[in-house]
Amino acid sequence: MKYECGCCCTVPCIALCVATTGVGNKEDQPLPIKVNVPGHAVSCSAGGNASCCLTKTGKLFTWGSNNRGQLGLGTTSDQVVYPSQVYASHE
Repeated sequence: MKYECGCCCTVPCIALCVATTGVGNKEDQPLPIKVNVPGHAVSCSAGGNASCCLTKTGKLFTWGSNNRGQLGLGTTSDQVVYPSQVYASHE
């Protein structure tokens, strides 16, 4: 299965995605569906295999392919199917 993502934010900001992730599964979505990002999303971005949203309070959530740790979650799990918060390191 090929994991492709594409998201946009509406006004007011709601993440709408045509993707294989973000809604709790790995199935292709033929139409845009709402991704429940915790908080109020103000900005979203998507690449070929991953998506992210920034909330009004400055929290960052990512989902999608993570086989090389590209989501910034500190893991290399193959696929993250729900928006997961990225925490900054204070080292």
